[in-house]
Amino acid sequence: MIALEVRLDPGLKTYWRVPGETGIPLQLDFAASTGIADPHIFWPLPQREVTGGYTDHVYYDEVSFPVELTITDETPLISVDILMGVCSDICVPVSSHAELQPQTGSRDIASDIAIKQAMANVPIDWSGAESPLGAAAYDDATNMLVISEVSEDLDLSSLIASTADASIIFAAPQKSPKPGVISFERLGWGEMSDLAGDWVSLVFQTPAGPFRVERQIVGIDQSPASE
Repeated sequence: MIALEVRLDPGLKTYWRVPGETGIPLQLDFAASTGIADPHIFWPLPQREVTGGYTDHVYYDEVSFPVELTITDETPLISVDILMGVCSDICVPVSSHAELQPQTGSRDIASDIAIKQAMANVPIDWSGAESPLGAAAYDDATNMLVISEVSEDLDLSSLIASTADASIIFAAPQKSPKPGVISFERLGWGEMSDLAGDWVSLVFQTPAGPFRVERQIVGIDQSPASE
């Protein structure tokens, strides 16, 4: 495990893996590295921000992005090109380069603690007895994602829906007149594909930390919310 620690000046922000309507997500290119394989970025829970009518998923102040990778050589070199969007009143792409030669067989206690703290901000799979979220359905007539059986205790202000496609963006959840049902408007322009059959990831904050629930999307006619 390694981590990229980003410290932003006051008022500046950077972006989640699904940046939103105006941002640029963090991109890490490990192609120049040697002795490593399979780098995987873990994304801390962002905050949703609506500015000027545009919805984005952002980080302010300090944020660390943990990365898990496999060491394949006794003398590995981690060489990474970094590209990220940084915004205040205007947005600019910022590029940098970093190198690290990890000492295999030894541990950096301070780094271990920092990485564990960073991982504590990454949503983990919900493991409670009762899920706070039920089935996910997509209404292609209205371009709405509908979630049923939503717990009254769920913090909707922190709830973010996303798919594997970073270009698909959902607005903040809205309560339905039906109890326990919320919907997300899909944002975008032009023709939109039906999302039935895709998977949606729903991340949210709780007093015990951030969690994730994943659901395969069905058609709206298969949802309990349509009954």
